[in-house]
Amino acid sequence: MPSVRKNKLALGVAWFFLATFFSLNIASAADVPNLSWERGREQSIALGGNTASQLWTISLAGPSGKNLTFSRSSSNSSGFFVYHVFIPLDYPVGTYDVKVESHNESNVVAHVKVELAQSYDPLSDPRAVGGLAVLAFSLLSAFSSSNRAGGVESSDKAEARDSLDAEYHGIQIGRRGWFDKLGLGKSRLIFKLDEYRHIATFELSPRSSFLQRIFADGSYLQAFLGPVGVLTPVAGGVLGYLCGTHTDTAFSVIPMGAGYVIALLVLGLFDAMAGFMGALAYGIYVLAHGDFTTIFQIRGFLGLTALWCGPILAANKMRPLRRENSGDYWWERFGDLIIPPLLVGFSVKGILLALNGFTHHHNLITDHAGRIAIIAGVSIFLRYVVEELAVQATPARLEYLSPPIMPEVEVRYKVVALLVKVLLYLFFMYGFLGWTWQLGLSIVFLIFPATFRLLFRRLPNSPRLFQILPAGIPGIIFMNLVGLLALAWVDSLPIFSADKTQTIFVLAAVPGFIISMVRLFARAPKEGDTRWYMREKNARLYKVSGPIFVAVAALVVYGVLP
Repeated sequence: MPSVRKNKLALGVAWFFLATFFSLNIASAADVPNLSWERGREQSIALGGNTASQLWTISLAGPSGKNLTFSRSSSNSSGFFVYHVFIPLDYPVGTYDVKVESHNESNVVAHVKVELAQSYDPLSDPRAVGGLAVLAFSLLSAFSSSNRAGGVESSDKAEARDSLDAEYHGIQIGRRGWFDKLGLGKSRLIFKLDEYRHIATFELSPRSSFLQRIFADGSYLQAFLGPVGVLTPVAGGVLGYLCGTHTDTAFSVIPMGAGYVIALLVLGLFDAMAGFMGALAYGIYVLAHGDFTTIFQIRGFLGLTALWCGPILAANKMRPLRRENSGDYWWERFGDLIIPPLLVGFSVKGILLALNGFTHHHNLITDHAGRIAIIAGVSIFLRYVVEELAVQATPARLEYLSPPIMPEVEVRYKVVALLVKVLLYLFFMYGFLGWTWQLGLSIVFLIFPATFRLLFRRLPNSPRLFQILPAGIPGIIFMNLVGLLALAWVDSLPIFSADKTQTIFVLAAVPGFIISMVRLFARAPKEGDTRWYMREKNARLYKVSGPIFVAVAALVVYGVLP
């Protein structure tokens, strides 16, 4: 006699499987249950008994011709198998039959009405959440391994910069460009504006590296365009307000139209302060209209804020927006034009898709995630081009607006920043995992390396380990492959979708956690050295293999390669 237990996402399914395996007469309409399943959910059920001796094929079949086959997991210690099927969001609505077939019989055991999704439950979508987890932890690991640490910095300097929060856009050039010689900075207005940004950047440095970076990001525009460069935050605020007036925020805090979202994203990629001001204006509008009524809306708004002002900060961590002259300057600059558009475009797509999990609602804008990612990639490319023009044309003013040496963030503010980070991680991950032990373990994996680094300031450094540790593009490829293997393994386990989602989230964080911990003791090469593949004797290998790795990374992160 078979043993069956039900999944909350497939209520009623257990009954018709019991009917099947008790050999009841299911040909009668009265014996066939009628079920309702929403699109965008995974339905699953555990079966035992004679399913262990017969290879059953379970499928969802209907008039559309788009049949879906249930996947079968490995068996657990009690002989149970889990059969599960994911109903895609674009699956045609209508009535379908659930067919159970073996080598000698076939029966319709249920009728299923596939309906439009009314809400979104991340726990019922382990594949999408698992993909987002792999993406997030891969990019976090890559962004926390700055290419600049592969140069000639000492281990102490590398340690100070070895976090996403600590990256700053300063540059030391020591020369004047043709635009500097025009005397644009002699205007009293321009001088005061430059002085204000210069002083404010210094004053923010010991208090908040995040706000400092937000404030200093548009310095290249101010150096290149003068007063026009300070208007981008104003434009961002105006766009944020207009986004609010054109959004039914009482229904959803995520705009249904893509126009203003794209405009603020592009503006934020050219100046993080503009994106930040846009998010601030939009948030004030929603708050003034009393539409922050649920935790899901607050989480969705914070997701929009990350979309509008975060990607450019991550891009600068992966590849520097401004480079100092070196022997391979133009070769490295070419890499800067290729790699950030690839990775940041994919990051933008990930943030957009994550909005469903933040809000527990299907947002129409996520249907355009791929196209918006392409727009973001092109915008990042253009940003690097404009940045290079500023470096070449007005290096002296740019160096004044972005001083290369800054005070280190005071310890008390680092502690506050770490606590804020923990609360944000908890706030966002709760939307995906709920209150589970997996949530706590994921938080530990994310914040423990930063806490360890804060408590132990003088850790030993191993140049040999530094050379072995994967970083940059190879690191992303490695993390994705490990993550995808973990996804495949979890998908084969005899557990239901909610358990899958929670397990995948923890496993996806493990490789990044290990690498982050090892990186604490592998911060920099020997004094005067660089990464092994960037040494002069390996220059040919570096230039040949670099484009290959970029191409492979593109195929991996965009899902062409498994």
